Amino acid sequence: MAKQYKVSRGINTINGFVTFLNKFGMGPPNGFILHTIGRSSGLPRSTPVTAVFVDGKRYLVAPYGAMGWVHNLRAHPAVRLERKRVMEDVTASEVRPADAGIILKTYFETIKIVRPYFDAELGDGAEVFAAEAEKHPVFLVNP
Repeated sequence: MAKQYKVSRGINTINGFVTFLNKFGMGPPNGFILHTIGRSSGLPRSTPVTAVFVDGKRYLVAPYGAMGWVHNLRAHPAVRLERKRVMEDVTASEVRPADAGIILKTYFETIKIVRPYFDAELGDGAEVFAAEAEKHPVFLVNP
């Protein structure tokens, strides 16, 4: 059974540190700061995310489930990605679960830290990952 992600003071501290690293281009490869608008508050929100590239397209994956940024992105798909102090205005569209399998599989294989939060395992096919798409939303980033 997949591990449940719980936001704690420690997680918030780590996210703050990763956000700082991404801002200056020292974070993980393909790491960005995602700037969204709060779906209820209307206030700006930001969180570190890691993009994955599949077939030349860039995707954002919610490895820990439908967290706040996912709900904000669903409500306001026009967002900003930041890396190395460079801002990029983009829109994001949610990928259908049936199409998300290969993207989730690639993300899982690339980003080792998220593996405990999936029920799938290394070597599983894209169809196994597609079955997890409801728990791990995927968004296509459009320029």
